[in-house]
Amino acid sequence: YGNNDDTFTNLVSCADLVITKTRVSTPTSLGRPITFTIEYANTGVYTAPGAVITDLLPLGVNYLTDTFTGPPVTTTSTVAWSLGDLAPNASGSFEVSLRFDISACSGTASFTNTAQIGSTWPDAYSADNIDYEGSGPIPCDTDLVVVKNDGVGGPLQRPVVLAGDLITY
Repeated sequence: YGNNDDTFTNLVSCADLVITKTRVSTPTSLGRPITFTIEYANTGVYTAPGAVITDLLPLGVNYLTDTFTGPPVTTTSTVAWSLGDLAPNASGSFEVSLRFDISACSGTASFTNTAQIGSTWPDAYSADNIDYEGSGPIPCDTDLVVVKNDGVGGPLQRPVVLAGDLITY
């Protein structure tokens, strides 16, 4: 009767999903793609059923393409890739290309892109299920030159325009 201290330990079966996102390229001007590498893994001892990676697109950023094995599900603000059931110690990576929309830019632009991974199963440590990566500076200025030829002043044209003359561009 001296030992009436009971201890109960509840062990929960968990997967441990991990994601990292790294910028591979920085565009030198607007309209050019920016590429990121997404790496993912299940470092847990249990399968992560229904694992999905979601890329949250900031305002003005558009999805272009990726190297994932299956087609993504896209909306105006997200891109999602289904990994299916991710086994313990399984991992992979792929690249995704995005473009910053010129209409959302003035001066120099930059954005932070977020990728996250999840499943229908509990995760042992969820802090590593999300990663952020910046675009770096993207110059918004354009290099546009407009040249108009009025047909005046060339070797075969009149050297001057007189008042009342019609000029066609």
